[in-house]
Amino acid sequence: MNTKSTKNSSLVVLPYDQTWPKLAAEPVYAGDRAAVLGQVTLAEGAWLGNQSVLRADGHYIRVGRNFHLGSRGTVHIVDDIYPAIIGHDVSAGENAVIHACEIGDECIIGHGATVLDGSALASGTVLAPASVVYPRSGLEGGWLYSGCPAKPVRPLAPGELESEHARIRTALSAANQPGSKRQQTGAGTSVAGEPFIGCTADISGMICAEPDVSIWYGCHFDAVYNKIMIGTRTNIQDNTTVVCSERDVVIGEDVTIGHNVSLTDCTIGANSLIGISASVARDTVVENDVLLAAGAQTEPGQLLESGWLWAGQPARRITPLNQAKRTMMAQIIPIYCLYTRHFKQSQKAFGKSGAVRA
Repeated sequence: MNTKSTKNSSLVVLPYDQTWPKLAAEPVYAGDRAAVLGQVTLAEGAWLGNQSVLRADGHYIRVGRNFHLGSRGTVHIVDDIYPAIIGHDVSAGENAVIHACEIGDECIIGHGATVLDGSALASGTVLAPASVVYPRSGLEGGWLYSGCPAKPVRPLAPGELESEHARIRTALSAANQPGSKRQQTGAGTSVAGEPFIGCTADISGMICAEPDVSIWYGCHFDAVYNKIMIGTRTNIQDNTTVVCSERDVVIGEDVTIGHNVSLTDCTIGANSLIGISASVARDTVVENDVLLAAGAQTEPGQLLESGWLWAGQPARRITPLNQAKRTMMAQIIPIYCLYTRHFKQSQKAFGKSGAVRA
């Protein structure tokens, strides 16, 4: 099909650096502000929940037949290092993240589960909700895995894989009925500065952004009662939620907030990285120069001291940051500034609504 038009009025389709997604057919369902962006090849039978995101900028995403992705699920890559490759008949739940990895046929990624860079899940793998597959892991098919990091629990029973696919897809359909749409940016919202805001994000309240800030697709910002303040060059990646109900949320400069992160009434210091699917609890203070690992969870009022890798549920100091980790964290900043320039151009060229429609 011509990817520069789509009959599905809910679906956002945009190019990256003049490369359009390749859709073999219209998705059988695309929820409110689902987005397919850049170097994505999507086979027939796709089912995409509300504000789900497939974003391929620095590398490609290739998705097989009958892929189901729940609301605010995210599929992404690692610049020019790892693509994301997804086989046929894969089901991924709400808030799931498939990041720069390879997923075999008929795999199940549970609600809120995360698969990280360079990992490979063999066909028929089931990942339990909220589990995290650490980078460069290999998971054998025919097993249920759970935990952070994900570990084998037991082999699947006969017929269990098929019944679990049916269960998760039924749950996804029930959660995406008409009337489940979120309010998009509108009245009562004030944005100071000129951040890039992905066209499927929803923003409410007062946002104060320094230059070169980016707020990516599917993000949810709730600053009705206080402010969200964001420092220069900071990127807040797809489907992250930031809520300030009792105090301001302050995020320093040169910070990366990964995909599907949750931040509540907290402070994030400069030159820090909050990993994919991490949760930062109310009144947490993350000092400058901190790496919080993917899937980690802080406790209310916790202080994360500078110069350390923190991980776990609850988060604990693991090891001092070395130069390699600091270099990795610093390299993300210019890459996201580049991504921002290209998607700003796309949204300007094809409308801030982001939808490219027939």
